Amino acid sequence: IQYRACWALAQLAWSHDPNSALIPEIPGALDALANALATKRQNEAAEHAAICIGNCGANRPTAAISMVEHEALMVALVKAIRRGSPKCQEKALMALKNCSATSKQAAYTIASNQALLAGVLDIAQTDDDHGLRHQGLGVINCLSRCLSAVPILRRARVVERILKPLAQIQDHGPSNELVKLTIACAMANLTARQNDEGAFIELSKSQHGHSSIRTLVRLMGLALNSGSWKHVCFTPLSVMYPLHSILRCSPDAHDSILGSLRPLVDSLNRLLSNPIRPRDLRVGLEALEVGIKACRLLQRYPAAQRRMRQVGMLTSLQRVPPLLHSSLAGGCSEEYDDAVASRIEGVAEAAVEDLVRPVLALCMGQHGRLGADSPMRCLNRDILAAVVVLAFESHE
Repeated sequence: IQYRACWALAQLAWSHDPNSALIPEIPGALDALANALATKRQNEAAEHAAICIGNCGANRPTAAISMVEHEALMVALVKAIRRGSPKCQEKALMALKNCSATSKQAAYTIASNQALLAGVLDIAQTDDDHGLRHQGLGVINCLSRCLSAVPILRRARVVERILKPLAQIQDHGPSNELVKLTIACAMANLTARQNDEGAFIELSKSQHGHSSIRTLVRLMGLALNSGSWKHVCFTPLSVMYPLHSILRCSPDAHDSILGSLRPLVDSLNRLLSNPIRPRDLRVGLEALEVGIKACRLLQRYPAAQRRMRQVGMLTSLQRVPPLLHSSLAGGCSEEYDDAVASRIEGVAEAAVEDLVRPVLALCMGQHGRLGADSPMRCLNRDILAAVVVLAFESHE
């Protein structure tokens, strides 16, 4: 009976937002799931209890927060990770991964739970089961996207103890490429603009890191098309966040990403132009904000600026405010207020200013006062327009 009840709850929560929000609020539901997780006699009941937690957490941030703040449930998850069957361990790790990916508050709570984090880190270092290691690394990667969780992971020396040694291993089993990509993403997130970013720079210059960064750029296009790679689906945020972290690292780490500049800029432009579906509002807004910040970082490179003008990035950035408001108006936006829209609009406006500044500086040379001593005043408008087109390869 317990197994069937857990199976039914897991099915009800599967891709269904209202059910995902309702299940954790039912009196006694989380205690029942905790009891099922702790059951030693019925591994299937524990597995489906973990699946239910993961399904609820994947769909609703409020559900993820409710579950990770439930003490008995977290104690049961620790036991499942430590002493459960391999399949139960896998489902428990997936539940943590889904909750931490959905809510930054949930991610911070998970990282702050010493017993839970220690269990995840131990699994990530195991040599016994490549599949479990990958799930453990997946949890670390999702936690690394939460800024408040990063200091906790750094104090645990995750990069030195786990990620850097694993990056030296050539074969991680059947999911070899996925594991390498997960390691590269987590290292980028944990080392961006930090004193130990040399660890990521060293990785990025290796064949492993170069391949992973190139794969990330390719995955951005797949994520925007809801495609999959190695039978795994990616959201734009899960790809865009580490790409942004890589750009925040020292320029020494950029060789690989600049080698894929054209598809990266093209994907960023699509990200800015795509409407956000109501179902994906939370991750869509975060991906949009991170994508705009990545645009600003890319503008340090003349080749990136030229490509942005070629694909009409300026127009896409200018359309962000109306796209943003239409998405908020059409979606379930109780968790988002005007402050969210204002913050993203501010980042977009700054990106527009960055993009037009070179052209504006060129034109200011013809201003009577500002360009009084500039040789640009000697040019007539037609010649100046030709200079702009040739210099920036754009007619915007």
